[in-house]
Amino acid sequence: MIFTVPAGVLPECGGVTVNTAALTYFLETCRCGSFSEAAEKLYLSPQGISKAVKTMEEELGCPLFLRTPGGVKLTEQGLLVRTYAERIMAEVNQMQAELSRISGTSSRRGCLGITMGASEVVGKEKIAQIQTLAAQAGMSWVDSVDLLCEEEVLNGTYDMA
Repeated sequence: MIFTVPAGVLPECGGVTVNTAALTYFLETCRCGSFSEAAEKLYLSPQGISKAVKTMEEELGCPLFLRTPGGVKLTEQGLLVRTYAERIMAEVNQMQAELSRISGTSSRRGCLGITMGASEVVGKEKIAQIQTLAAQAGMSWVDSVDLLCEEEVLNGTYDMA
């Protein structure tokens, strides 16, 4: 899904085009700390992930990551973009769930919300196992921020978080 955010909505940016796939790649890279690991989790090439992030950086006019031999680290601008990306993706996911609900065409059997910092607490391997089990059960999973996960469970968008 691609849409344009009008000028003034994101601080210090003119109108920008937002590609939700690129936001997903960006957020996974944030979580993993490397393009290679993000690519592995998303079943994409590291070059594809890197290219999508580079395009975002060019569109936004600022670097989002510091690239090092050991991986990537968020810049100050990257931290800001991550905050907005989390919100945008939570809204997109909620929109999709509500559209499915009102159209009565939902094939969704469940939705699992996972907080962005969960991998640091639980461990990346456990999160990967949870994601695999959720997919096998026909559940979708959504990366979100702590308070949004709780709110989305309470309003019925997520089945668990």
